[in-house]
Amino acid sequence: MVGPADTDEADESEEEVDGFRRYGGEMDARGGGSENDPITAGFISKTEAAALFDLYVHQFNSWMPVLDPTIDSMESVRQRSPFLFTAIMCITSRYLSVLPLPSGSRHSAHPESALSVHQQIVVLARDHLTWAFAEATSAIEVVQAMAIMCLWKEPDDDRAGFYFNRAVTLAMELGLGKVDYNSEPLTGQELLAVRSRQRLWLSLFSVNSIFHMQFRQPMMISHLDPLVATVQHWLRRGPARTQLTDTFIAFSVDLRRRYLTYSDMLRPAQTSAADEISALSLSVLTRTINDDWDMSLNAWLADIAAAGGASKNAIKPRIWSSAMRLSLNTMLLNRITRMASDNDAYEHGPPGGKMAISSQPAFHHCLNAATTVLDSMASLAREQLTYASDTLLHFALYAATFLLQLCRNPSQYRFESFDVAHTRGLILQVADALQNASAYHTDSPALHARCLRRLCRTIEVVPRGEQSHSAAMPLAPSWVTQPPQTMGTFSAPTSFDKSPLDATLGLDLDALLGTTSWTGLESLWQPDSGVSDLSAYTQPAQQMWAL
Repeated sequence: MVGPADTDEADESEEEVDGFRRYGGEMDARGGGSENDPITAGFISKTEAAALFDLYVHQFNSWMPVLDPTIDSMESVRQRSPFLFTAIMCITSRYLSVLPLPSGSRHSAHPESALSVHQQIVVLARDHLTWAFAEATSAIEVVQAMAIMCLWKEPDDDRAGFYFNRAVTLAMELGLGKVDYNSEPLTGQELLAVRSRQRLWLSLFSVNSIFHMQFRQPMMISHLDPLVATVQHWLRRGPARTQLTDTFIAFSVDLRRRYLTYSDMLRPAQTSAADEISALSLSVLTRTINDDWDMSLNAWLADIAAAGGASKNAIKPRIWSSAMRLSLNTMLLNRITRMASDNDAYEHGPPGGKMAISSQPAFHHCLNAATTVLDSMASLAREQLTYASDTLLHFALYAATFLLQLCRNPSQYRFESFDVAHTRGLILQVADALQNASAYHTDSPALHARCLRRLCRTIEVVPRGEQSHSAAMPLAPSWVTQPPQTMGTFSAPTSFDKSPLDATLGLDLDALLGTTSWTGLESLWQPDSGVSDLSAYTQPAQQMWAL
């Protein structure tokens, strides 16, 4: 357990910090001592802080390592940077009322009292952030603190993207991602410090790709970055004591690197029609992408097991991989539907003059990926759902949205009534798991559970004979902001430039799901009777889909 260091550990930590400082880890300009942090301010006790720090290391940092557990103890972090220490307390104090203490007992703070403490720590963390900007502080600890506050942001924080871009810019100035294989041999502590800096750089790339998908933020760290492109080699050079954590971040980086590579290939050409992908190329690319996805996932799961990961450690990687697969295959379907709209040859293809999306291999990959996401979410351990990031929880919404849109016109996609019922049951099962795992009634799992349930209420299971046989896309009239434009016997939206759903979800679902506006679905996020106001979550573009 990572907690307050004893005397021997403190001496060792000082040596490690010295090595860390020599390789770019300057001390926070305001962080020479432990003043101006939640403990000194009297918001929490030292025992509570130790439990909160331990919670961060085991539930948050293991999947997205911003801290180095071999260097960073609570006392060393607190001494180096009150800003970084306060940022960690900021995101973990949300769970103060359900916090397990080292003695094995539960924290007895009343939820309202715990919420008040959390809000005071948030104010303190934002004060530190303001001073870091005002004083132009250049330190690794500032990058770490800003990354933590952006990835696990507050619901009302609509500037996370701006702050994160500043954090990446500062990381570039500090040279965190520098790869120099020709330098002189480093000592053990210096090598450990360099490894920690590179691990932070890889985490920043993963977060950057998340912001790119969800907010269309620019990729400030390219997937062609030398360290990102050679992440598997970086993993093999790491020490055994951090192998599992390094494997998790290396898998995340490699997955997102592959995703960005393929998504660049699938974006419509901006130059001329001659650069468009042909139907044969799309068919080959569909098989290539999905075969590569299967092989890489199996290889990474084997690496996780070899690093000491248990079976439960393989569930989240499956969710990440399946969600990315769903996105890529919907991109493929979008290209196919665009081609169908522009090419008269499709009118004379299949019998009946109609090209069915359900006949496309990419469509079946989408179904399998969406189902895998929901099945895996339902099988996650309760604590993994309780402390899950919004990014992971959004994947359940992506998958549910895709499947429920198909259920709106089941005859077109050859869905029987029991298929629709099974889909609803699976989504409600995930909603129940999220609700049971919520720490309090307005936390992120509870809100996502409420959204899933209300999405299911928009779908009714009807006998197959009563289903619509329209060839239109599976959208209720109230969801369509523009009427579909029919080309031959195939319907597609009139605009493919920028879909509101595409912009907010971060998935290219425009042609398949239409120009859905999530603004019209704000009622899905409104609380049920007896639940406090959730107005902070009803701004979908800036807050509901934010990290």
